Amino acid sequence: MTSTDETIQEHTSGARARRATLWLIGAVLVARVLWLVLAQPFELAADEAQYWDWSRNLSLSYYSKGPGIAWLLWLSRGVLGDEQWALRIPAAISGAVAALAVARLAVRMADGDERAGLFAALAFMAVPAFHATSSFITIDGPYIACWALAAWAGHALLWTTGRARWAAALGLGAALGAGFLLKYTIALLLPGLVLAWWWRRARGSIGPLCVAMVVAVVISLPVFVWNAREGWPTVAHLAGHLGLGNEAVRAVTVSKPWSFNVLNPLEFVGSQLGMVGPALGVMVLAIRWARGAGARRVWTRHGGYALACGLPIIVFYVIASFVADAEGNWPIAGYTTLLALAGVAAAHELPRYAALVRAWRALPEGTRPRAGFLRAKPETPFQVLWHWALAYGIAGGVGLALLPTLDRVPVLGDVIPLHRISGHAQRAREAQALIDAARERVGLSQSGAGEPFYVADQYTRAALFAYYLPGRPVVRSATSFMGGRRSSYDFFPATSLTDPALVGRPVVLIGSIPQAWNNAFVLPGLIRLTEPTEVRSSVYFVPEFGGVRPHDPPPGSSR
Repeated sequence: MTSTDETIQEHTSGARARRATLWLIGAVLVARVLWLVLAQPFELAADEAQYWDWSRNLSLSYYSKGPGIAWLLWLSRGVLGDEQWALRIPAAISGAVAALAVARLAVRMADGDERAGLFAALAFMAVPAFHATSSFITIDGPYIACWALAAWAGHALLWTTGRARWAAALGLGAALGAGFLLKYTIALLLPGLVLAWWWRRARGSIGPLCVAMVVAVVISLPVFVWNAREGWPTVAHLAGHLGLGNEAVRAVTVSKPWSFNVLNPLEFVGSQLGMVGPALGVMVLAIRWARGAGARRVWTRHGGYALACGLPIIVFYVIASFVADAEGNWPIAGYTTLLALAGVAAAHELPRYAALVRAWRALPEGTRPRAGFLRAKPETPFQVLWHWALAYGIAGGVGLALLPTLDRVPVLGDVIPLHRISGHAQRAREAQALIDAARERVGLSQSGAGEPFYVADQYTRAALFAYYLPGRPVVRSATSFMGGRRSSYDFFPATSLTDPALVGRPVVLIGSIPQAWNNAFVLPGLIRLTEPTEVRSSVYFVPEFGGVRPHDPPPGSSR
């Protein structure tokens, strides 16, 4: 075979692998969208409902998060409407974008080997955590997509020249800026990019890197403008969330200060094993493969870049888990570059495994030795973990789709927190029936002066009832007035509880106990509509709201 024939064959093979990657990502996206539309599998979780409510109160930023998720949902609602499936379509698209970015990053790190992209997309889809972020509309799905896009653009910036480098700089800045509007921890990608730049010794990339940072800062400006105008509440929130700041700050932002607990890291590591599965082992072996590739350039371009970009956020949250409760989903964006590396390693290791199997099968059937760990035919550690990871990912995807069914299994039903994504619509219907009966009892009309406003004791409950009550009314949150911390509801004009126009109107109160409500507000003639034992879903009716109690606002109030 001539060199020309080899080039043509290589190009054809690469084109097939590229098409297979696109077909894989596209097929998973279509299947996920059809599942969301036709099955309507879950009701909104509290965070999803909260972000939906934010999109009805557009702002430059929000108390605890940037504006990215609210803007994205506002756009989705404008195009598709307010149905549950419509709100979750951006999550499905984000998952596809992240998988594509991971695949293209793998191709770049593998010097154009398209097989690496296909394997990287498979590795991404083998992580159950990414099934969840692609199925529920939280900040994580779009944020992970931005992280993967930024890592892809960062690699292009460091290993290209000329116009391509400047285009990569613009892409990097845009991805970092958009990611910051979604989740501030995308800033933890920056140390990795700086370290990779130092490894690369790419002095010609200083200018493009500076341009990328300027673009990122410009896109992030809404967060800083809003915080400057409001007195930097997000800084206080984040400080308190990490257990920093004085007692007053912690009181309004987080219930627990720092406390060393050796069990927390074990729980955190366990959550990573559950959410990522055998793909963690694949990533470790991929790093080992890159280290042993035999050339410094290979390690720098493959393993070094992937590790530099992924390690800071993972290490940060491992350390944080010693003194605070770290959520299992917080570091998962850092795995994207390591999964790209896993794709590069798979493009080398899986063909080697296939060659071993072919050689073994070429032997006469009676003379084939037992060459594998678990089976007779040859196996390699990478191949075994790779297959386990794929099986675990498929099981995770199927398990997610079958959650409502699994919840009815006696043992699993006690473990699966399905109450977070079910029952809200039923509770809202029951509450509305009680409210309508109370209105008739006191002789209030269905409109005008007789129209009540709604207040919930927690901002998460306010968001869920706002979505599931008939007509999707405005529901205010009384958390900060009842001694809790602030929320975004304290900053929306539409959800103000100090508005004088509310005085004299009927009000519906949701949650908590009468004493807590009476301590915060003047509530003459409060009527309890539910049984005293139903604290979480308690509903009260007050014919005339008397306003906020005339005392200093509680610690959590922004008033």
